[in-house]
Amino acid sequence: MIEISCFYIDYNHTPFNITFIRYDKFIKVFYQGKSIVVALEYFSNDQMLFQFYILSLLCTENTSMISRRTAIDGNNIYGVSTEKIGSQFTFTGRYDFIALENSSFKNPFLSQEPKRETSIKKQLKFLRMIHNIFDLYLDPLNAIRVYQNKMIRDVSIERIVEYEKRINVLCCIRRFNRDIYSTIKKFL
Repeated sequence: MIEISCFYIDYNHTPFNITFIRYDKFIKVFYQGKSIVVALEYFSNDQMLFQFYILSLLCTENTSMISRRTAIDGNNIYGVSTEKIGSQFTFTGRYDFIALENSSFKNPFLSQEPKRETSIKKQLKFLRMIHNIFDLYLDPLNAIRVYQNKMIRDVSIERIVEYEKRINVLCCIRRFNRDIYSTIKKFL
């Protein structure tokens, strides 16, 4: 089964877009028009790249679905519905269409799995490029913590709002007789 995920951050009007396409045995990584293919068994060796993969999974709305838009010239552009991150590393909860870089006119779900990995030399060059850029701007582990705190805060706020609504309803029906009050309380 093929999965696609994307991590997109708009840092000071410079977009950073890392896209991952996961196949059965390999994972393909796209960044700034370049791509590498890594075997899944060796993928977790690079800690930063693996953390970006986790972030992309958290930010992608549905990893088993690809979105399609039609360009002005009539060609199809494929992309992923991903949560864009702002320059202050804020997770908004809104999902936007992010076009795929290299395979904009090809549906990755119809592509075949790569037969082999990219050479070690090309992988190291690609990873060095990612480390040089992201060591300056973004710590992926910190972004995961920010995302986790946002999710915990959102869940707790939702529970508080739900609890307050329940109290409001019970206060409003308090003036009715005890049978009606207890019946409604069972459903809340």
